[in-house]
Amino acid sequence: MEVFQQLLEAIKTDNVQLYDSLKKTVGSGDLRYGRFPLLSLMYLYKAKRLIASYEKDYLNIVNYRICNEPIDLYVDFAKKAGRCLRLYIGGQSVVSPLEMLLILGRTYKLRKSYSSALCTPTIRNNLKSLYSIKYGLSLDFDGRNIVMDKRPLSFGEKRRIATYAISTFLCIAIIVSTPFIVNSFVPFIGINNSQGSENNNNDTPNDNNNVPSNPQDTPAPPINLDVTDASQIDFGSSNVYNLKNDITVLSTVTKSNCTINGNGNKINFAGNSTLFTTMAGTIDNVKFVPTSNEYTFNKKFAFIAENNTGTIKNCSLELNGKINVLRDENTNSETTYLSGYTLTNTGFILNSTINANITLNGNTTANASFSGFASLNSREIEGCVISGTVSSNTVDVAGICDTNRYSVEKCENKATISQTTAEHKWSPLVVGICANNYNLIYECKNTGNLSAYSTYKSEETDTESTSFYMIKLGGVVITNQYAIANCTNDGNLHAESIENVLYVGGVATETELSSIISSPVVSSCINNGTITATTEKTSIYSGGIFAVCNYGSCMSSTNNGSVTATITQSPEKNSEIFAGGICGYIKAGSVSKSNNSAVISGISQNSTVVSGGITALSDFNGTVTYSKNIGKVSSVTASGDAYSGGAVGLNRNGIAYVTNSGEIMASGGNVSYSGGICAISFSLVQYCHNTGSVKGTSKGACYSGGINAYAGITDNTQYIYYSRTKFCISSGTISAQTESN
Repeated sequence: MEVFQQLLEAIKTDNVQLYDSLKKTVGSGDLRYGRFPLLSLMYLYKAKRLIASYEKDYLNIVNYRICNEPIDLYVDFAKKAGRCLRLYIGGQSVVSPLEMLLILGRTYKLRKSYSSALCTPTIRNNLKSLYSIKYGLSLDFDGRNIVMDKRPLSFGEKRRIATYAISTFLCIAIIVSTPFIVNSFVPFIGINNSQGSENNNNDTPNDNNNVPSNPQDTPAPPINLDVTDASQIDFGSSNVYNLKNDITVLSTVTKSNCTINGNGNKINFAGNSTLFTTMAGTIDNVKFVPTSNEYTFNKKFAFIAENNTGTIKNCSLELNGKINVLRDENTNSETTYLSGYTLTNTGFILNSTINANITLNGNTTANASFSGFASLNSREIEGCVISGTVSSNTVDVAGICDTNRYSVEKCENKATISQTTAEHKWSPLVVGICANNYNLIYECKNTGNLSAYSTYKSEETDTESTSFYMIKLGGVVITNQYAIANCTNDGNLHAESIENVLYVGGVATETELSSIISSPVVSSCINNGTITATTEKTSIYSGGIFAVCNYGSCMSSTNNGSVTATITQSPEKNSEIFAGGICGYIKAGSVSKSNNSAVISGISQNSTVVSGGITALSDFNGTVTYSKNIGKVSSVTASGDAYSGGAVGLNRNGIAYVTNSGEIMASGGNVSYSGGICAISFSLVQYCHNTGSVKGTSKGACYSGGINAYAGITDNTQYIYYSRTKFCISSGTISAQTESN
């Protein structure tokens, strides 16, 4: 392992001598660190000397031996990749050297290298996708040549061209001015200034260049019309229409193929029927204004378009009033989707806004879900913002889209969103950006306060447990099955119930096993909002980044918002609190290079409370590495068990390279465990350091430790796990105190 780290360092520092010496040990250039072949890393880190020495040989390698991919490689690559990152999330796709050149914007080098490189169909397809993602242009192949649409110049290229232009101008100025200077001094130095001249008349026009082209060879230009009334628009045509004033559309347009330039003017429409069944053209800079203030729907509905296959950009939508969703008891249970812009997006929605002041009313029979821009997104939503207030009664709410299957980028929820329900069989969902993510959520932000309440209380005669129902609240995503990268939550999140189980995550509520990639990921995300979850009887899972990690990983993320979980009364059997700075509960996954700086606390009457600076519970397939906690962690229960750990409350798998400097406190009515790194560990803890104070109090047994409060042995029916501690240091104060009844 050490030799691979040294080899990577040689690439980062462009150290040819070190690389050559290590190459004898690791073998030829067919090695890749996870997704990154050696030559791709040389391009990434601008190792010019290594490139000069090895590029020719390494360009023809497509089959690789694999070693582990360090986290910092992914982080460095993500900074350069931007939107191109979507092709490589999950660790399955290799970033070939040719693809790395395109990602870095080195298209001239790519053209030159392609002619001599071994290129597979997969690499060619990726190059096409990357060029489209990065520049919105086409790329194709002609034998051993790449044919590219002309791309815009980067800032660096523009700067170099400007430098060359200025230098050229100065040279020309010197050349032009030299004869004048010489002639000025000729009378004084006695040089004869007579010279001949020639008359070269090159002003004769080139007849070939002035022959008009055949009109049949030139397509007819689009008709560009200024309009003042909707009746002047042929929506089925490919014409371009420029609105000169506000217009009103009286009925639904079946299909729009034209281009409408709104110039900031309004399109007024009733709002009780959708504006377009299919929007296949382009709409730019239009203000959409539904004229009603109360709507009632019994089936799925979108205000602007049922299906968007075209482009909607720089537009705004004003939504005001009440939206009622009603369905008969006999109706099937499928979701009634509602959307501001479109139900299904297979086109582009860009730089558009919603200003909402609405109340949503539904019930369990309606099974309704409202989203701002798309119910199902299968293409791109970018730069969109929803603001205002959305109040819901038994209707789920997602600020941007309900389900994402392609890309949601640089979008923001500024709206205050709340949902309240008194329904028995209802699980409220509220999220700032997207409810269900199956692809990429990138550089999105939630700044609106989000809340969800369930006021249902079962009667003594009820036999069905209500713990099956829940509240899910997420700053950016509810369920993640692909990738969330560079996202931020600044809004405060609050969930409250009598009997519903609570799941609250600052960035995501949960990550789930995906059929698309092997490991969903949350990367480089930040939570700054406060998270509070309160219930009378059932369990709570809450975390600064996500509540539950069923499968996947969290990398390079930070929580700065306090996490507080409270069970106020006597809970149902087996009710528990899991509160963590990064994650409440890791079932199968990892947290790495992530930090918590906020207060984490769990409070209960008689249930078990588990709190951790990084995660409350890391189960048999969970790991925590290279992370840090500086926030206070506390667990308090009047008559139950309390667990508090600087990194992990309850650890059943590996922990390594974790530090804690926060204050750790556990107070249990029955027993308490407080540890600088772990409250209880059943597995290996190594290379960890605690400098925080550790305090435990209990009416019963009390365990406190600088690293682990308690180390044990556990059997998960397949393996027996033994706790071990290696190369750990604690320098914080430690105290344990029992109280008499």
